[in-house]
Amino acid sequence: VEVTGFPQFDSLASRETLIMPREEFCAYFGIPAAHRVILYISGAAYSLDEPDILVEIARWIERGDLPHTTLMVRPYVIARDRAVEERKYAALQGVANVVFNWERVGEATESKRIYFSMLHYADVVISIFSTTAIEAAIFDKPTLTIGFDGRTKRAPHESITRLEKMSHFAHVLETGAVRVVRSFNDLKAVLLERFENPSLGRAERAALVRKMCFKIDGRASERIDGRQPDQFAE
Repeated sequence: VEVTGFPQFDSLASRETLIMPREEFCAYFGIPAAHRVILYISGAAYSLDEPDILVEIARWIERGDLPHTTLMVRPYVIARDRAVEERKYAALQGVANVVFNWERVGEATESKRIYFSMLHYADVVISIFSTTAIEAAIFDKPTLTIGFDGRTKRAPHESITRLEKMSHFAHVLETGAVRVVRSFNDLKAVLLERFENPSLGRAERAALVRKMCFKIDGRASERIDGRQPDQFAE
């Protein structure tokens, strides 16, 4: 068995070359320059109660519970029809301090700049039992996941909590790098805590990157090709 790392993360070894200046990023999405950013990465069809969660966060921002904050929603734009997703987020359209990133990530440099800049400038990431939590850890971003079903009582086969039992994400949770929140009150408290002290969980995020990525050095493809066998050694 030879450990190689993920080729898809090779470009992250030099991610600083793909980060937009903050002024450009904020102007692109209409985010006030002084605002903190909560990045919510959609769980799409797997998370039936996302609108409940997002509307509540938007209310906290409006009331001043989360002052000087913008909520950025990253819909599941790869496999889902945009019209379906837009209907799901209808209650958030035109709401102050809520923006959407509909850009698809492709091979084009500009799409990567937008995606990586989104992660770079996020203050907190909410990732719904998704492997994007690994990317967030590479960017050393405090990351939460939603472990409750909004305002609806769901059957086990519909509940978001079923994703917590999936083997692929168990490896992430075992590191302690991702905080599972169990209620609206818990979610607000943890967001405020991470705003106040973003270094919380830094060691755990580094451990997650080591465990799941091996190395972020841009050479995973070389190791798979076998051109650099010496790179397998620690």
